[in-house]
Amino acid sequence: MFRSIAVTVTITSMAIPLMGPAELCAATVRGTVLLRDSFDGPDDTTDLTGQPHDVHLNSDLSARQAGSLLGAVPYRLDVGGGNSPQYRNPYLSSNRLVMKGGSLNHSLNRSQIIAPNHDFVDPAITTARGFVIEFTVNPTSGNTSTDWFAVSLGHTQSSVANAASYHPEVTDPVADFGILFRGNGGFSTFGDGTFNGGGGSYASGHGAADFFDIRVEVETASFAPGETVTLRTFVNNQQLDMGPDPGNELTFLWDGDGSNYISLESRREPSLFDNLAISTIPEPSTFILLTVGAVGLLARSYRQRRKRFRRAMIIRPFLAWRTK
Repeated sequence: MFRSIAVTVTITSMAIPLMGPAELCAATVRGTVLLRDSFDGPDDTTDLTGQPHDVHLNSDLSARQAGSLLGAVPYRLDVGGGNSPQYRNPYLSSNRLVMKGGSLNHSLNRSQIIAPNHDFVDPAITTARGFVIEFTVNPTSGNTSTDWFAVSLGHTQSSVANAASYHPEVTDPVADFGILFRGNGGFSTFGDGTFNGGGGSYASGHGAADFFDIRVEVETASFAPGETVTLRTFVNNQQLDMGPDPGNELTFLWDGDGSNYISLESRREPSLFDNLAISTIPEPSTFILLTVGAVGLLARSYRQRRKRFRRAMIIRPFLAWRTK
């Protein structure tokens, strides 16, 4: 006499997150790191006015910097032409870089700027046909403020080194590209000091304590005047729509100076910067290998889970029959 067995099967779907090539590249792939700064260092002390100085920003660089560049890379400081710069120098606090423009009461419409004192036109960049700028930032002003932080590139040595005459701002006429991010979630782009476009959004509903991972990818074969540049920007691994060019990209030409100094900037309200990294774009073969490896791991995980599921389908009815 055969005993009937009732078998109930429950199948749980295995959701595997999928990313496009751009998002996968932004999330997993990095080329040769030229400069990395963790900003991990002693907190800066204060003067008699209670305002921090940049005592440690250009100290202990070898302890917190890494990368293929020989020696430590100090920063040039610029306060955007404002008064009393000693009150508003960028400084280190809680292992982060603090930048805030404006005067003691932040009422002036001024910027704070730092720029690594290095011209990023290295042979490693042209060999890799591009470079990447990455950092983490907290624009503490909250999601309704129009104050902003920015990153810009293509500055000249004069604009970085001679703060009395030039200011390596996002709107600097010699800067080939700049993008500013407002506290309210909007962003705007500039080229050679000219407003390129705005109205886009990089965030919404964020709080004053939220940090954002910023990544700017720049593809170029050289820094020669007239060379084509293709640029992409990511926030938290999501690519921004940079304008009319296809693929959310922005295309422009290098101007005639052939320099590529890079600057970070904060306007009025404090911004907390961390983990600055400037690296080469990875070679296509590296991206392909990592992509294939990631697909292989996903496939292996799927096969293992499927095998466990099939084994359970065989064993569970048998055990249910034995217990009756």
